[in-house]
Amino acid sequence: MRMSTDAPTLQTPRTSLRAYRESDRQPFVELNTDAEVRRHMDGPLTQLEADALFDRFVSGAAPDAWAVVDKDTGTYLGHAFLGSEPDVSGIAIGFLILRRHWGRGLATEVASALVSFAFAQRDAGAVGATVDAYNPASIRVLEKIGLGRAAEREDENGRYYIYGLERQR
Repeated sequence: MRMSTDAPTLQTPRTSLRAYRESDRQPFVELNTDAEVRRHMDGPLTQLEADALFDRFVSGAAPDAWAVVDKDTGTYLGHAFLGSEPDVSGIAIGFLILRRHWGRGLATEVASALVSFAFAQRDAGAVGATVDAYNPASIRVLEKIGLGRAAEREDENGRYYIYGLERQR
């Protein structure tokens, strides 16, 4: 399986967001099968689902998906992506951090880098995200980087908020 080469590397003060490598498989699967990490999403993935998703990322089939690694050590910290969501105007951002790295402000650095990249390199008119209404940590991250609550919705998974930020031209 080849290494993804489509995703440009993004830098934050403490992390690099880089293309996935085969060596990222184990921590990626750990991240996505952790019920606590994915509690505010649609639940943990199975090992098979996480492996299949990883195969998509490492193959380069998803060019706006990154492994988040420690800039100094190369240690895998989490996952970041740009995408689209029906409720989000513009480009949607997303991030997951391994539980053992929570509480260090890494999600804020990563989310800020995603917003900057979406505006500068993807020419987004707006950036947004959906977040579980009962996920105060991610809500704080979105608000710290300047996204504002635009709407509240409910679906089969419960109540969630839509956050957004318009590009300043």
